[in-house]
Amino acid sequence: MTTPDSARPETPKPDQDRCVELAREAAVACGERHSYMPATDLLAETGQPHRWVIDAMLLAADEAERERDAYMAGNTELLWALMRYAEGQEGAAEFAQDVLHRAGMLHPGDGTLNWAALEHRRWPEDEDDYLG
Repeated sequence: MTTPDSARPETPKPDQDRCVELAREAAVACGERHSYMPATDLLAETGQPHRWVIDAMLLAADEAERERDAYMAGNTELLWALMRYAEGQEGAAEFAQDVLHRAGMLHPGDGTLNWAALEHRRWPEDEDDYLG
């Protein structure tokens, strides 16, 4: 006997199992208590987080991945500009200006270097400062 497609369970997304695991851990560690939340590790082992919780976690992971990819692409472009400039390639200064402008590293009014914007992007020596 075959199962109709509509009755088959949805194939889990690659990160779904990890999201379930994290949601279970967070529910136990959470200071709030609600009737639908597991209150102990034992209950969390079998509890199933709400679908919206898993969906929200997957969306957040997807957004973070897109932001990371955009950041890395920007870093690569900045490095390319720096390397072209270091080699003394023709047009490197104009290319660098364009890259810096698109990265928000130039003041909009006069096109001078925006050192405050660069400082804002810098990862602090103490990671706790950055993470809040």
